[in-house]
Amino acid sequence: MVPARARLPRPVRALRFSALAGLFAGVLAGCPSSQSKGRANSEAPPPGAGAPPVRPGSDGEENAPGVAEARATTRKVVVRGEAMGGPLAVTIRCPADAAEAACRAHAEAARAEVQRVETLATDWRPEGEIARLNAAAGQGPQPVSPEIAELLRTALRVSALTDGAFDVTINALWGLWDWDGHRLPDPARLAERLPLVGWRGLHVEGATAWLDRPGASVTLGGIAQGYGAARALALIPEPEAMVDVSGDIALRGSWRVGVQHPRAEHGALVAALTATDTVLVTSGDYEHGFVEDGVLYHHILDPRTGMPGRGAMSVTVAHPDGATCDALSTALMVLGPDPRPVEALGAWALLVLPDGRLVEMGDRGEAIRDVELAAPAEVIRGSDLDAHAR
Repeated sequence: MVPARARLPRPVRALRFSALAGLFAGVLAGCPSSQSKGRANSEAPPPGAGAPPVRPGSDGEENAPGVAEARATTRKVVVRGEAMGGPLAVTIRCPADAAEAACRAHAEAARAEVQRVETLATDWRPEGEIARLNAAAGQGPQPVSPEIAELLRTALRVSALTDGAFDVTINALWGLWDWDGHRLPDPARLAERLPLVGWRGLHVEGATAWLDRPGASVTLGGIAQGYGAARALALIPEPEAMVDVSGDIALRGSWRVGVQHPRAEHGALVAALTATDTVLVTSGDYEHGFVEDGVLYHHILDPRTGMPGRGAMSVTVAHPDGATCDALSTALMVLGPDPRPVEALGAWALLVLPDGRLVEMGDRGEAIRDVELAAPAEVIRGSDLDAHAR
């Protein structure tokens, strides 16, 4: 993807959806909604129904037993800001026996943590670790912090499991696409840059990392938002909380969530579900791009070709690790319905394929319950692909 360059660049990742697209979080058993202000409708509407975006600051809630009691004994604390190129919201249900000032301090600390991760992970600050790593491409091992080393290891793991459908070295293609000007990359320049993209040319060993080829370049834009959301949530001691970083949503407690259909107008949902103690990320092809000669060119690029991935119109992933969830959602937009990386990582995924069909992969476990779909979904497992291959 090619967003505004003001903050953390994300040339390969899906745009993360907040109130305008993707995930709409409502309330289950008194938990707060994701992007809220004022009083909105309760839980996510049934799939297929019109679902206007949750207004910033709204507080949706579910008409379930115990909600009134839960609301009477908790107070909602919301702290907002900006980070990683989009909106940031930290929401805490402050227990009645806790000081509201303490809950607000926890929310402020979570917001600061997301902003810290942004500073750590960006490649736009010349003094930053990623910028230094990129500048030293082809020059051997460079020192990195344990945190950056672990993020790079996570990225490489997802790259290996997806055959390079997710690849942080796609930063070498930065600037070839002009999304705002609706211009495709020059074929000659794309062919020149593509050999610089390749996760096998990135190495992490102990407290060092290096890129084999001069001109190769790393971006953590496809992994840092989910990581930052999960890191921030871990700082919050309250039992019900949510950190939303441009739609990468880390949840503690149970929340009713709606997934917007990527082609429907008026916010119609393709699914509604209850998510508990997990991270949710939705990637889609409809937020940033242009149409040329009847073909949609969107921002989620296949690192192997430099062209938009065609595996799905949208992907929603649940996984307890924010960085893994973030990277996998992007990879599946390129791969399409391949359950093997989903199962290998212990994740769950719901895909809307280019022909509109729904596909569910992975194990719902305790994290995903009460799933309502606008249409029946095909469930695909890795064993099905293995049997077909034989």
